[in-house]
This record gives sequence, C-alpha cells and structure tokens, in this order.
Amino acid sequence: MAQNHCIFEYSNFGNGYLRIYFLKDNKPTENEIFIDLEDYPIKDGVIAQVEPLVEKIKQELKELNIKNLQSPLLLLRCAEIHKNSLFLPVKSSFQANSLYKKEMKLKTNKELFVPISNSYKSGIGYMFNTYYIPNIIVESFNKIEKLLNTEFVGVQPLGMFLSEKLDYKGTYVYFYIKQKVCTMIMVSDKDLITSYDFEYKTEKDILSRFLLVATKHEFEVEKKEISYYDIDSDEPIFVNFGIKRIENK
Repeated sequence: MAQNHCIFEYSNFGNGYLRIYFLKDNKPTENEIFIDLEDYPIKDGVIAQVEPLVEKIKQELKELNIKNLQSPLLLLRCAEIHKNSLFLPVKSSFQANSLYKKEMKLKTNKELFVPISNSYKSGIGYMFNTYYIPNIIVESFNKIEKLLNTEFVGVQPLGMFLSEKLDYKGTYVYFYIKQKVCTMIMVSDKDLITSYDFEYKTEKDILSRFLLVATKHEFEVEKKEISYYDIDSDEPIFVNFGIKRIENK
C-alpha cells in the first residue's frame, strides 16, 4: 500500500474538523493534516464553501511533499447520520439478505440518503443495522475530490471503519475521542453491534452513554456480557466503566 493512500475523517460536531492522514502497510504514518473548521463555516452539516478549504489542503499537501492522493476513503462522524435496526427471524443468511434488500427498496430515499449497512447473526435470526448518510454531505465531498483531482473509493461512518480495523476478540466497547466528540462502538466476535457519535462535556456524559448501551445490549438484545473496553483519546479520560481495559484483560 502506498504511503499516500489516505483517510479523510470529517466531523461536523461543534466547529467541526477535517483530519487527513496517510497509511503505509495499513498503518498510519507521521504525515497528517488536521484542519479545525472554525474558519470554514458549516451549514446543514456541510462546509458552506469548499474552495478555500481545498486551497488549504493543497497548501498542507505541498508542505508534506505529497503530490497526489491515492485511493482516499471518506469517514464521517456527523450529527445528521441516523441508524435503523431491523431483526429478521429467519435461519438462512441468504433469505435474510433477500428480505432485507426488499425492505430497503421500500424504506430508503436514495435522493436524500446513502445507506451503509452491516449485519450479524443474532439468536434465531439476523440483525441488520443501516446507517443513513445524508446525500448533501457526500455531494459536498464529491466537489472536494474533483478540486483535488482524486476520487474517494468509498464512504463509511467512522465507527464501522474502526470495527473493521480493530483486532480485538470477544465482546468489547471502544471509544474514539477527538475534539470533545466521542465515537463509541460495541463489537462482538468481530461483528459491529452498534456505533454512536456524540458530543460530551464531562466524563459523566461518556459513562451515561456507555451504561445505556450496556443495559440495552447485555440484557435486552444480544444478551452478551461486555468483557472489556479500550480508548483512543486526544485528552486524558478517567472513567470507571466497571470493566477491565483491554491491556489488562
């Protein structure tokens, strides 16, 4: 994998930010661009004028001596993304997928949303989670990619990307915290159970969200005990979740 294979990570919570980082052998390099979007107003979840932002990106790329962007992937943590869960009580994965596709044709307005989904075996059937990404956000980045003379290979909620990259086992919760925004995911046996993006003011806010997820999924839905957790944070976080951190599991 080339060094300038890159990730665009966009958040529109608060002032918002755009983080562009680069991978080599599937691992982050030291090269990174971080742009606080305070000077680039966000309206309806999107950057109102992308041209000044693109000029800033080009300037940063020049300083890093990166001439082109190869296979960028767009990851989103946006307040406008919403999730819908659908449980299908059938034994066959083929039948479950067929029923899900029929359901999606009826429920999804593709003029407004880009649906991104994952599924997993749950009890006597299959659970499908669909994350609805507003088209207006994707279209704004289509403008950015054209001005940068590149093309995104895909778009995902950040939590889904994290669940695919993490190599932990069992059932766990992972917190990705940056700029006072938390992406919290619950994963069980490599399956993404759920993902939430939310702003927080205090550590109690993070604990409250965790307890809601733990209560719902440990006792109501999957009924699987959360074994441990881990955190990637840009500030010190001290929360007693009542379970072990992965390094001590």
